[in-house]
Amino acid sequence: MEYLEFMEQYSKEHYCCPKCHSKNNSSTLAGYIYDPTHPENYKDLNSVHCYTCGWNGIKHDMVPKPEKIGYRIAYLHFNGRNHRVELCENYDDKIYQCSSDEMKEIVKQIEKDTKHIDYLYFYEVEIK
Repeated sequence: MEYLEFMEQYSKEHYCCPKCHSKNNSSTLAGYIYDPTHPENYKDLNSVHCYTCGWNGIKHDMVPKPEKIGYRIAYLHFNGRNHRVELCENYDDKIYQCSSDEMKEIVKQIEKDTKHIDYLYFYEVEIK
């Protein structure tokens, strides 16, 4: 299997958090050697942090994108001085089934109507 083809497939299979199925994460960017004669041995050991649930792990432990997705809204709190994020919580218990453009509008409307929240964002979740 060609390198680019393999990496595209690998990325699909290791796409989101294994705990909450969110793609809202950050990762280190080290490169790992791909041996085309043994593709089954490839393992991406980059560190990953999920901003949605706080999971920490490696890219290889991530799971495929769910077949059926919805969106949830979360908000961040900042500690006044250095703007470090203190915690991340769900804004409500709803799962919204709509397009990402519609979610942007929903979030904008909530921010407009609510002044006590520092920052709102939406993220994908699996619908079971």
